[in-house]
Parts: sequence; structure tokens; C-alpha cells
Amino acid sequence: MHWTYPVPMMMEGWINLYTVHDAIPFDRPDLTPINARRHRAVVEAIVAHGDGITTVSQSARKALVSALGCRPEFVADTGQPVDIADAVPGPLPTGLVKNGYFLVVGSVEPRKNLATILAAFRYADTDLPLVVVGPDGWRAGPILADIAATPRVIRIAYAERDVLLGLIQNARALIFPSLAEGFGLPIVEAMALGTPVLTSDRDAPAEIAGDAALTVDPTNIAAISAALIELASDDALNAILSQRGIARAAMFSRDRFVGRLGRVYDDALQARADRGN
Repeated sequence: MHWTYPVPMMMEGWINLYTVHDAIPFDRPDLTPINARRHRAVVEAIVAHGDGITTVSQSARKALVSALGCRPEFVADTGQPVDIADAVPGPLPTGLVKNGYFLVVGSVEPRKNLATILAAFRYADTDLPLVVVGPDGWRAGPILADIAATPRVIRIAYAERDVLLGLIQNARALIFPSLAEGFGLPIVEAMALGTPVLTSDRDAPAEIAGDAALTVDPTNIAAISAALIELASDDALNAILSQRGIARAAMFSRDRFVGRLGRVYDDALQARADRGN
């Protein structure tokens, strides 16, 4: 049985694997509404009684092993599939033009670092607007007020999948200097669509982006601002990032994910056979 979330249950007599997407409740409890004490109790019970954990990046794997003190081989990085080959990006909302805006994708919450992004955007003062796409998240209130008070910021609380992909594909760049992620799905979606990416220079975002994105200290307003100015003005840089991103995104194909997950299942079956039960 593969539980796709760390739930406090198991199938007796079966192999029980659990997906834990990140170690944020352990490492940065200030950035999540998840009850850290309860979450730790559940995941420690999984370590004690389950057959393994899968996660979505090497950064998440290392953080989980460190937080839980478990055997390194108990946690496997299967990656995450990002397959948009058959997707058809939709039209842009009225008023937006191709390469004519920066884009932020994700729920409005402190972990997504919008307060710092907005401050950097104001400081950069480029001609491009900033489009923020995503629902209200945990502790959104102060961030929403900041969005409303910042000129040339456009908020789209909800976008259909095809519209979202169109927004990503046509953006000047995806702006994603998140404070904490297990993976960072918009990074790969943007790269697959040929859109330049600005992301964090540490942990999962830096791992997922590799050398195919512009990376910055996510706490440094001046660094993010300078990167925005560079992305707004340097067509050659954008072309390089676009080409690298398309190549990098191929690493996150469905086939590669299936292969890695299959090896986890094979290992779990072999471990059960070796124990004779």
C-alpha cells in the first residue's frame, strides 16, 4: 500500500509506503499551518512501523533523514513527474501581452516570500507589471494588503489550468524565490514551457532548477531587485535560460518518475522477502 500523504494508519500485513513531500513542519514550523507536534508523531510512527518513505527531491530526503534520525535508505527520492506535453496553454487575460509581465504562481502565504518579492519589485521599478496567480493561503491578510498597495501588481486569485499554463508560457519570467519547498512544481512547468525562472539559491528550488535558472538569496531584497532588472532588460540571458530550462525539464518526465518509483517498490518487496514475511 502506498499512502500518498503521511496518514496515521497502515494496512496490517501489507507493505506500507508513505509519501512525505517535505520537512517544512520540522525545519520551518513558522512557515506552515501544519501542527508540527502532531506531524512529528505521525511520521515517527511511520519510521517505527512502516516500510519506507518516498519524497520528491534530494533536498527533502536529506532534511527528512536529518529531522527523523532514521536510516538514510528508509527515505527514497523518487522525484516528481511534470508532463505538460499534451497541454494546450490558453489565452492571456485581457491587458496582458507576451513577454510583458513577471509572474508569481502559488498560494498567497508567507512561505512563498511575496512580501520580499513585492519589496524587490517596487525597488526595481521596471516597466513590467507583476502578475500574482494563486488563492488566498495561510496568513494571507497582510500580504494581500501589500499586493493592493503596490502599483502595477495584478492579482488573479484563480485561473483555469489552460489559462495558468498560458500565463506561465507567455511571462517574461517566473519569479519563485520561495523560502521553503519540497520540490517547486512551477519551476519545472515554466522551464518546460521555455520561460526563464528566478528562484532561490538553496534547498529544493536550487536543486530542481540546476543551472537552468537565475538564483538569488530569497531573503535579499536588493539581489531579487537586481535580478528583476536583469531579466527585464537582457534578452540574451532570457534566451539562454529558456534553452537550458527546456533541457532541464526533461529530467522530470513521467517515465523517469515511474522508473524510480518502480525501483522503490522492488526494493520494498525484496526487503519483505528477505525478512521472510
